Amino acid sequence: FSRPNAINLQLIQVNEVIQEATTIISYQKGFRNIKLELLLEESLPTIMADERLLQQVLINLFINAMDAMPEGGKLYVSSEHRTMNNQGPLDYTLPENGITIMVRDTGAGIDPKHINKIFDPFFTTKSNGTGLGLSIVHHIIKTHGGGVDIKNSAGKGAECIVTLPLWEG
Repeated sequence: FSRPNAINLQLIQVNEVIQEATTIISYQKGFRNIKLELLLEESLPTIMADERLLQQVLINLFINAMDAMPEGGKLYVSSEHRTMNNQGPLDYTLPENGITIMVRDTGAGIDPKHINKIFDPFFTTKSNGTGLGLSIVHHIIKTHGGGVDIKNSAGKGAECIVTLPLWEG
Protein backbone atom coordinates (compact mmCIF):
# COMPACT_ATOMS: atom_id res chain seq x y z
CA PHE A 1 0.00 0.00 0.00
CA SER A 2 2.83 2.41 0.82
CA ARG A 3 4.74 1.44 -2.34
CA PRO A 4 2.43 2.24 -5.28
CA ASN A 5 3.12 0.46 -8.54
CA ALA A 6 3.51 2.25 -11.84
CA ILE A 7 0.27 2.67 -13.72
CA ASN A 8 0.11 1.20 -17.22
CA LEU A 9 -2.63 3.22 -18.90
CA GLN A 10 -4.16 1.84 -22.07
CA LEU A 11 -7.51 1.97 -23.82
CA ILE A 12 -9.76 -0.68 -22.31
CA GLN A 13 -13.30 -1.93 -22.48
CA VAL A 14 -14.73 -1.87 -18.95
CA ASN A 15 -17.17 -4.71 -19.60
CA GLU A 16 -14.34 -7.05 -20.59
CA VAL A 17 -12.53 -6.29 -17.32
CA ILE A 18 -15.76 -6.88 -15.35
CA GLN A 19 -16.30 -10.23 -17.06
CA GLU A 20 -12.69 -11.32 -16.44
CA ALA A 21 -12.94 -10.36 -12.76
CA THR A 22 -16.23 -12.23 -12.30
CA THR A 23 -14.69 -15.30 -13.91
CA ILE A 24 -11.72 -15.15 -11.52
CA ILE A 25 -13.90 -14.71 -8.42
CA SER A 26 -16.31 -17.47 -9.47
CA TYR A 27 -13.64 -20.06 -8.59
CA GLN A 28 -13.60 -18.98 -4.93
CA LYS A 29 -15.19 -21.46 -2.52
CA GLY A 30 -17.24 -18.71 -0.84
CA PHE A 31 -18.78 -17.76 -4.17
CA ARG A 32 -20.59 -21.07 -4.71
CA ASN A 33 -23.87 -19.96 -3.10
CA ILE A 34 -23.89 -16.50 -4.63
CA LYS A 35 -26.01 -15.75 -7.67
CA LEU A 36 -24.30 -13.28 -9.98
CA GLU A 37 -26.38 -10.92 -12.07
CA LEU A 38 -24.61 -8.81 -14.70
CA LEU A 39 -26.33 -5.80 -16.23
CA LEU A 40 -23.69 -4.38 -18.57
CA GLU A 41 -24.42 -1.59 -21.03
CA GLU A 42 -23.42 -3.00 -24.40
CA SER A 43 -22.00 0.06 -26.12
CA LEU A 44 -19.76 1.60 -23.47
CA PRO A 45 -17.06 3.94 -24.74
CA THR A 46 -13.48 2.94 -24.02
CA ILE A 47 -11.59 4.45 -21.12
CA MET A 48 -7.91 5.00 -20.44
CA ALA A 49 -7.04 2.84 -17.43
CA ASP A 50 -4.71 0.20 -16.07
CA GLU A 51 -6.58 -3.04 -16.73
CA ARG A 52 -4.72 -4.96 -14.02
CA LEU A 53 -5.48 -2.32 -11.36
CA LEU A 54 -9.12 -2.03 -12.39
CA GLN A 55 -9.42 -5.80 -12.15
CA GLN A 56 -7.90 -5.60 -8.66
CA VAL A 57 -10.53 -3.02 -7.68
CA LEU A 58 -13.34 -5.27 -8.87
CA ILE A 59 -11.97 -8.39 -7.20
CA ASN A 60 -11.61 -6.50 -3.89
CA LEU A 61 -15.23 -5.36 -4.16
CA PHE A 62 -16.42 -8.87 -5.06
CA ILE A 63 -14.52 -10.39 -2.11
CA ASN A 64 -16.10 -7.85 0.27
CA ALA A 65 -19.53 -8.74 -1.12
CA MET A 66 -18.78 -12.46 -0.83
CA ASP A 67 -17.66 -12.02 2.80
CA ALA A 68 -20.88 -10.12 3.55
CA MET A 69 -22.94 -13.09 2.30
CA PRO A 70 -21.45 -16.19 3.99
CA GLU A 71 -24.74 -18.08 3.56
CA GLY A 72 -25.15 -16.97 -0.04
CA GLY A 73 -27.11 -14.23 -1.72
CA LYS A 74 -27.08 -12.13 -4.86
CA LEU A 75 -24.33 -10.01 -6.34
CA TYR A 76 -25.40 -7.43 -8.89
CA VAL A 77 -22.78 -5.83 -11.14
CA SER A 78 -23.70 -3.20 -13.69
CA SER A 79 -21.98 -0.74 -15.98
CA GLU A 80 -23.24 2.31 -17.81
CA HIS A 81 -22.14 5.41 -19.64
CA ARG A 82 -23.28 8.45 -17.70
CA THR A 83 -23.50 12.11 -18.57
CA MET A 84 -24.87 15.07 -16.68
CA ASN A 85 -27.91 14.90 -18.98
CA ASN A 86 -28.38 11.14 -18.66
CA GLN A 87 -29.44 10.17 -15.17
CA GLY A 88 -29.85 6.49 -16.06
CA PRO A 89 -31.17 3.99 -13.55
CA LEU A 90 -28.67 4.86 -10.80
CA ASP A 91 -29.64 7.60 -8.38
CA TYR A 92 -26.63 9.93 -8.37
CA THR A 93 -25.10 12.52 -10.67
CA LEU A 94 -21.61 12.58 -12.11
CA PRO A 95 -19.80 15.89 -12.45
CA GLU A 96 -18.94 15.02 -16.06
CA ASN A 97 -19.17 12.26 -18.66
CA GLY A 98 -17.97 8.95 -17.33
CA ILE A 99 -18.41 5.24 -16.89
CA THR A 100 -19.98 3.87 -13.74
CA ILE A 101 -19.60 0.40 -12.33
CA MET A 102 -22.03 -0.58 -9.61
CA VAL A 103 -21.42 -3.57 -7.33
CA ARG A 104 -24.32 -4.37 -4.99
CA ASP A 105 -24.80 -7.29 -2.64
CA THR A 106 -27.67 -8.63 -0.53
CA GLY A 107 -25.49 -9.15 2.55
CA ALA A 108 -25.68 -7.62 5.99
CA GLY A 109 -24.62 -4.15 4.90
CA ILE A 110 -22.18 -1.94 6.77
CA ASP A 111 -22.75 -0.99 10.39
CA PRO A 112 -23.55 2.75 10.26
CA LYS A 113 -20.95 3.46 12.96
CA HIS A 114 -18.23 2.19 10.58
CA ILE A 115 -19.32 3.87 7.34
CA ASN A 116 -17.01 6.91 7.76
CA LYS A 117 -13.96 4.67 8.33
CA ILE A 118 -14.28 2.11 5.53
CA PHE A 119 -11.70 3.75 3.24
CA ASP A 120 -9.16 4.22 6.05
CA PRO A 121 -6.06 2.03 5.67
CA PHE A 122 -5.99 -0.88 8.12
CA PHE A 123 -9.61 -0.39 9.28
CA THR A 124 -11.43 -3.72 9.28
CA THR A 125 -14.29 -5.45 11.02
CA LYS A 126 -13.20 -8.87 9.73
CA SER A 127 -11.32 -11.22 12.04
CA ASN A 128 -9.00 -12.24 9.20
CA GLY A 129 -8.90 -8.96 7.26
CA THR A 130 -6.04 -6.53 6.71
CA GLY A 131 -8.17 -3.42 6.29
CA LEU A 132 -6.53 -2.60 2.98
CA GLY A 133 -9.17 -3.70 0.44
CA LEU A 134 -11.32 -0.58 0.27
CA SER A 135 -8.44 1.82 0.88
CA ILE A 136 -6.67 0.26 -2.13
CA VAL A 137 -9.88 0.52 -4.18
CA HIS A 138 -10.18 4.19 -3.24
CA HIS A 139 -6.52 4.90 -4.03
CA ILE A 140 -6.59 3.16 -7.43
CA ILE A 141 -9.80 4.86 -8.56
CA LYS A 142 -8.60 8.31 -7.40
CA THR A 143 -5.33 7.73 -9.28
CA HIS A 144 -7.42 7.13 -12.41
CA GLY A 145 -9.27 10.43 -11.88
CA GLY A 146 -12.45 8.74 -10.72
CA GLY A 147 -14.44 8.39 -7.52
CA VAL A 148 -15.91 5.76 -5.22
CA ASP A 149 -19.17 6.06 -3.33
CA ILE A 150 -20.72 3.58 -0.90
CA LYS A 151 -24.45 3.37 -0.31
CA ASN A 152 -25.45 1.29 2.65
CA SER A 153 -28.64 -0.36 3.79
CA ALA A 154 -27.71 -1.94 7.12
CA GLY A 155 -29.20 -5.42 7.15
CA LYS A 156 -30.05 -5.27 3.43
CA GLY A 157 -26.68 -5.02 1.70
CA ALA A 158 -24.26 -2.46 0.41
CA GLU A 159 -23.65 -0.85 -2.95
CA CYS A 160 -20.34 0.47 -4.24
CA ILE A 161 -20.41 2.87 -7.17
CA VAL A 162 -17.14 3.46 -9.03
CA THR A 163 -16.95 6.33 -11.51
CA LEU A 164 -14.25 6.59 -14.14
CA PRO A 165 -13.70 9.42 -16.63
CA LEU A 166 -13.97 8.86 -20.37
CA TRP A 167 -10.89 9.01 -22.52
CA GLU A 168 -10.82 12.37 -24.26
CA GLY A 169 -8.29 11.45 -26.99
